[in-house]
Amino acid sequence: MFLVSVATAAQPEMIRCLPPQVPVTDLPEAVLLEYRAEIGAEFESYFIAISTHIACLDEERTRALTEARTPRMPMQLSSTFPQPRRTSRETLPPCPLP
Repeated sequence: MFLVSVATAAQPEMIRCLPPQVPVTDLPEAVLLEYRAEIGAEFESYFIAISTHIACLDEERTRALTEARTPRMPMQLSSTFPQPRRTSRETLPPCPLP
């Protein structure tokens, strides 16, 4: 039996921007010295990947803002809501003075 939370079921889109894995730095000093070149290469790869990740986040932010600004109500649904009546000032009753 599978249990699915409502929050998970309500979000059909996948995660678009996964952050890169941070290189391990909590190693003994001897290991850091011995594998200095390999660790340096890992960090170079990490900095390239984090730049790509930040660009992805920027693109996702732009996509989300565009989506938020775009009306997404289906036409058949929007036609079921009453349209606001527009009245001119002349048709409004005068405001009683105290």
